[in-house]
Amino acid sequence: MPDRVRSAAFADELREAPDLVDHVFRALVPSNCQPHSKGSGTMRTSISGSSSARRGIAAAMVAAALLATAACGDSGNEPAVAADGDEPTSGDKPTSETQPAGEMRDVTVALPVPLGLFWSPYIIAAEKFYPEMGINVDLPSVDGSASVAQQIATGNAFAGSVSVRETYAARAAGGEVMAIAAFGRGLINRVSVPDDSPIQSLADLKGKAIGVPSASDGSVALVKQLMEEAGISEDEYEIPAVGAGGPAVAAAFDSGRIAAYAHGLSDIPALKVNAGMTLRSLMPEKYQALPAEGFVVSEESMADPEDREVAINLVRGYFLGAWFLQEHPEEAKEIVCGVIPSDCTDDEYVNATLELVSEKFAPEKDGKAGAFDYENIQILLDMTLGEALTVPVEEAFNGKFLESINDGLLEQAGA
Repeated sequence: MPDRVRSAAFADELREAPDLVDHVFRALVPSNCQPHSKGSGTMRTSISGSSSARRGIAAAMVAAALLATAACGDSGNEPAVAADGDEPTSGDKPTSETQPAGEMRDVTVALPVPLGLFWSPYIIAAEKFYPEMGINVDLPSVDGSASVAQQIATGNAFAGSVSVRETYAARAAGGEVMAIAAFGRGLINRVSVPDDSPIQSLADLKGKAIGVPSASDGSVALVKQLMEEAGISEDEYEIPAVGAGGPAVAAAFDSGRIAAYAHGLSDIPALKVNAGMTLRSLMPEKYQALPAEGFVVSEESMADPEDREVAINLVRGYFLGAWFLQEHPEEAKEIVCGVIPSDCTDDEYVNATLELVSEKFAPEKDGKAGAFDYENIQILLDMTLGEALTVPVEEAFNGKFLESINDGLLEQAGA
């Protein structure tokens, strides 16, 4: 059996991109797992192993130093851009039959944070679905969504998962990249209180303290934005750093040090399992349906028939992995924990986290997997970028390939 994820050297190809605010996406894993400083080192994770040994193989975590400047593409080759991002013709529909028998395509899909439980759909796809599509996938991490977009733009990564804000920012800055499918639903970051708290809205936080995982965490920007919208100035509340979700946060609530906590999805099961605390979100209704992230590729790749097929199959495999997690949770957990056993030491936490991933990242089986909600994308961009919108949203989030992504996908999931 082929390796599920390529382990070829990748670190030397990565270059550090400008450090942009990435508050929507950095909460995918606990704060203590995230890189917080520019040049602090990039974690690269690959999954590999035969079907007979995969349960016992852990993902290798290799530190690679980032260079000070971003890499440039080959100036001698102008990228070929598909006219208007046209939908592929019927001859371009993705099928594993077009891949010569025994030939595998090595592909790098960059992640903004290290591989963990929240990337379970990719891990499951790498074990069960990508090999059937002729794909070996490598899943290195770089320092945030902005860096992922940079690696794609410069050709150092084939594709990647990128927050909505940084997808648009990269496109607006002239990067020839675009999202071809949406992953996840509901804003990943949120401000919450204990379920039994008397606080009912953000306005009730005037004069109180809102805890954050760390002073450099992306949730700080979210708190400031939300409080400004609630008509509360920065001198009317505090933002103390209280650590990632767990006993320390529960203690901060119990002692009265904080009245609310700004956090990511990963903190919800962590607090419930490790501290017995259930959180209640204070997020306004308009933020409940905001998109989480997108699958981003270069225009040049989508203009090339072979690359386009690979990109579409990568998205299809992700959705198949998410549905498999939803419908076969025990087998999915066995696959995921066989690859990243260090993340699976607490069974209760693993179950709670995978349930949350399934809830947030498995799309509806309505034939519209990956569809962009342009209205909510616009709301999110207005919130995070304000007046800096200089290109049409549809250029950064191209829905013209969704028909190919969904063509036969439900039948494949059923099989």
